[in-house]
Amino acid sequence: MKKLLIVLMIFSGIGLFAQNREQMREERSSQEMAALMAQRISLQLDLKEEQKANLEKLYLKRIEQRKEKREEMRDKMKEDRSEMREDRMEENKEFQEELKQILTAEQYQKFQALQEKRRMGRRSAEKGKDW
Repeated sequence: MKKLLIVLMIFSGIGLFAQNREQMREERSSQEMAALMAQRISLQLDLKEEQKANLEKLYLKRIEQRKEKREEMRDKMKEDRSEMREDRMEENKEFQEELKQILTAEQYQKFQALQEKRRMGRRSAEKGKDW
């Protein structure tokens, strides 16, 4: 009986933690998200303050653009997926070009490696899901 109670308490705690995490994600403003993302990259790449400020501006711009795009996509759900994919690829290309102007070559290479590591982690997590 004790073991059952302990297991139930653990699972209820996990559920509450997951809900709280989702609420925190939704409550963050664009500015806060950009600051957090810039801070994380700044720590990983050892950026100067000027680089960090420029990176934060770039992330804020990207977040706002994505919000606008999301709204457009909701309005145009029948739009061709390949066209949306091309738009996203073009936006990503522009983002990468602006990022290259902010970071040094060494920092940019390290950033690319971190992004690839993140993508690989996401892909392996998706393979484990049962759709």
